[in-house]
Amino acid sequence: MGLFGGLGSRSRRGFGSFNLIELNVDGKTKFKCPNSKDQLKEEIRKFIKCLNLYDTLPEYTAFSPKTEIYLFKNMNTDPLGLLDGVGNAMIEYRLGTRGKSSGKRIQSRFKADTELAKKIALGEQVNGHPRRLFFGLPHNYHFKDLEKNLEIRGTNHNRRASPLLIHVQMVGTQYTAVATLMPAMFLPSDEQILIRATEEKKKDGGWRMSVDSSSFPESRVNLDTEEAEELMVIRDFLNSSFKRVYPNEHER
Repeated sequence: MGLFGGLGSRSRRGFGSFNLIELNVDGKTKFKCPNSKDQLKEEIRKFIKCLNLYDTLPEYTAFSPKTEIYLFKNMNTDPLGLLDGVGNAMIEYRLGTRGKSSGKRIQSRFKADTELAKKIALGEQVNGHPRRLFFGLPHNYHFKDLEKNLEIRGTNHNRRASPLLIHVQMVGTQYTAVATLMPAMFLPSDEQILIRATEEKKKDGGWRMSVDSSSFPESRVNLDTEEAEELMVIRDFLNSSFKRVYPNEHER
């Protein structure tokens, strides 16, 4: 927990991170907080080598041979400033840059996700799901011009925690972020992805959501099992803003 996780419901996104300053057992020092990135890398690799990893994909979030660990490319003397930098990098990746470059709007890399979601909001049936849902379920959309929302989740499970864990780690007088990708069974093998639109309607000056299944037919689609195991959509994000610590090529 001192190297990879934290405490509380938002710990997978870095909140609740805590650092072990020193750990003593029976008078012997078992761990000291790393003073540099190199020491942190050494502690991470030493920890992984002590694990007895099963060859199969875990049924729940756990270390496995497919686990990958990264460090954020930037450092910061303020832990909240660092976490803000990680959050901005993730927003930019998942939504696409909202600004303009040379007077032109930068196109989101997930245009296909948005187009598919809009089809469903317009009442069309689809046979696939957005790639970004692997960051965690539910994966929702809001179309202001259509006054509709889109709910995407498992047919039997409302939530599926993200396989990406962020941890803020102190190294000397600065902080870095440890990102741990833990592929596991994303949903039970017999479960599908449920996609349905909801309409926004005004009531007493406020907004509320109501589901009209006759106007907005729901779609049930099979999970992309290959992508669920490889999680390339998350690995691409990590490669864009982080540097991999484990495994090295010779450790694969």
